[in-house]
Amino acid sequence: MTSAEDMKVILQEAFMAGVKAAHPDAFLARADVRETIAQAAKSCTGRVLVLGAGKAAAAMAAALEREWPGELSGLVVTRGGYEVPTKNIEVAIGGHPYPKSQSAEIATRMLALASELGEGDLLIGLWSGGGSALLACPPEEVLFEAFRGLTKELLKSGADIHEINTVRKHLSQIAGGRLAQAASPAHLINLVIPDVVDEGNEAATLSAIASGPAVPDPTTLEQALAVLAKYECAMDPAINAHLSDLANETPKSWPAIHLAAQQTLTLSADAAVAAAAQVFQARGFALVPTLGNLTGDATEIATSQAELALSKVEAGVPTAIISGGELTVNVTGTGTGGPNQEFALAFAIALASAKGIYALSGDTDGIDGMGEAAGAFIAPDTLARLRAAGIDPQKALTNNDAGGAFAANGDLLITGPTFTNVNDLRLIVING
Repeated sequence: MTSAEDMKVILQEAFMAGVKAAHPDAFLARADVRETIAQAAKSCTGRVLVLGAGKAAAAMAAALEREWPGELSGLVVTRGGYEVPTKNIEVAIGGHPYPKSQSAEIATRMLALASELGEGDLLIGLWSGGGSALLACPPEEVLFEAFRGLTKELLKSGADIHEINTVRKHLSQIAGGRLAQAASPAHLINLVIPDVVDEGNEAATLSAIASGPAVPDPTTLEQALAVLAKYECAMDPAINAHLSDLANETPKSWPAIHLAAQQTLTLSADAAVAAAAQVFQARGFALVPTLGNLTGDATEIATSQAELALSKVEAGVPTAIISGGELTVNVTGTGTGGPNQEFALAFAIALASAKGIYALSGDTDGIDGMGEAAGAFIAPDTLARLRAAGIDPQKALTNNDAGGAFAANGDLLITGPTFTNVNDLRLIVING
């Protein structure tokens, strides 16, 4: 048996191994990415422009500068605290998770830079999670505050990222392929660190990351209106008018974007899962076959994961259960936290203090929800320690206040900026 403190150390070690495997440095060092960059450098006869957005965008830009053999320039936008030093690529700060006016100003600058490209020029796009808010640029007829208010409502509604970005792509001057369209007839290379679960439709997945500024958009205006109706979102008249006008549809294919050529490379979230698994295997834990990238309501997934963990206890074998993906929360309370903290609290409640089970659920970008925590730990004594701190676990869950609960008992996972984002990483261990 391993002590509770040792279990916490092991869980954090595995989590950070996953984060490291998903870092832009690891992505840009990959053989196929290096080969693509080398070939592009040889064939490019014009200028090289780098544009990007997301929590990993600045780190991606710095890594690209180290790999690129010639001259380049550009502009990327990231969240405050996620900037890193670069030589020739400007790093700007935008609003996240809610867009700010500077996001629209930066997007307008990017569109202007892209429109200057011509034949023989190369656009390199660097895209990761968070880019949708960081590059928010609503149509001219839509007031920014109306767009910002709708974004807040969607993020709290329980809508998944595909639904949210279906709306955002159709209320943007740069998303949904419009940046790539502005760069016609240049060549394009997209380097993407996804924060969206691939559900077997590559086009839909790529178009959802940063709301797809440089890829065609398979979603429609009609679908955007359906999302807003589904979640009963209040619509400003200008937003309704824009989404109801077929002239505002996004480009649906590469021919419609008119690029000379294009290529897209992505970093799979599986890299993070595999790195975490290696840590557990090295420490003698048996692995439950990968659960893949889970989606759905955080509380519902927590309940099913608790049942799985409990079913492994009687065997008495140290076992690890690992999953990735992105969970959602329908926010009806007034507390703090995010999907990973909500999962952890619901998981602890479902376990009912069962012995021998420990877990960590965290977002690989270092930010779960609106606070500064990446997620939370749980142990067999979690509920007891919460109650000792004056917290009713079930009331905290109902109030969407998992963050407040775990802050009270010291079980928040604080990583600081990780400079990447491949969704959540849930690690459950049965200490046999």
